[in-house]
Amino acid sequence: MLVDVLVQVVEPEYNQVWLVFEDLTFVIHGRVGSEYLGIEAGSAPTDAVMEGVQHHAPFTQFVGRRLVQARMLGEAWNGHGFEFTFEGLTGLSMLIQSIYSSPKPDAVEDCLRLGVGHYSCGTDDAV
Repeated sequence: MLVDVLVQVVEPEYNQVWLVFEDLTFVIHGRVGSEYLGIEAGSAPTDAVMEGVQHHAPFTQFVGRRLVQARMLGEAWNGHGFEFTFEGLTGLSMLIQSIYSSPKPDAVEDCLRLGVGHYSCGTDDAV
């Protein structure tokens, strides 16, 4: 079960994301100028990186739910990232991608793009 999601913000950019589960924590961060992302088993943020660490409001809806699937998106230098789906949320997914997954805003470099995917399979299940 996901117990917390933490994001390190280095203004104005998202730098790292921690997915804290009951028995394991994963940190997701950019590699090679965030052209592709790395995901590593680790621990919650240490005091050395706590500055700028906060909750990302759109991701709080996933806390308290069991992860049911993780998928890799895109490829290096072409929108690399991860999509996570959670039990009970068939129309939503957590998206963590390279800033280079679509046209990059001018104000940011070497960082992450965070989002929530909204899906439907027909008019009866639209979110």
